Amino acid sequence: MQPADFRMAFLETLQELSDLAGDDPVDGRAAWSVDYLTRRKTWFSFSGTSRAGMLSARGRALDTISGAMIDDEAIMMTFRLLDFTHNQLISAYMGKKRLATQIAGDLSRGFIRAPEFVSVQIDHEVSTCPDTIHRSSTRFIFVGFERMDDADDVGSGKGLAGSRDSISPHWYRNRIRFPEKRGVRLTPKRAA
Repeated sequence: MQPADFRMAFLETLQELSDLAGDDPVDGRAAWSVDYLTRRKTWFSFSGTSRAGMLSARGRALDTISGAMIDDEAIMMTFRLLDFTHNQLISAYMGKKRLATQIAGDLSRGFIRAPEFVSVQIDHEVSTCPDTIHRSSTRFIFVGFERMDDADDVGSGKGLAGSRDSISPHWYRNRIRFPEKRGVRLTPKRAA
């Protein structure tokens, strides 16, 4: 079974990241990180925060063969991630929660052409009125296949989503959390 296509979800997420890292301040507070493991053996890592109209962001590029790491302009994030759209199929990982590098290692075995991976984390908090906070979160891994036949018969055996309606407790996009009153926690605490 071929995995479902998540190209639009990737493009929407890329737009959200671009907005958060852009020159215009976002409402509320936001923290984000994105890792892009390319088939060219380069690992791009970008992260940033936005609060009270102030943006702090950084980028890095690691050559996974030589081990050389260089700083990469955070403004390059959108352009680097646009390369990911050259994949004919963009799927989504829905397997067990693990590190992106472990998932990449497991999923890359057995392929003639290795897939690419984009791991995204976004936390966004906005005050909608003086005493209410709305929070949304994204924890998602996109998997890019250079050609459609690279993904034939991969399916759920490798933890990839079989449909765009797939739901995971670990991987999600724009999951809205219950609004909270300032100083009052409305969501239950997890047991330790």
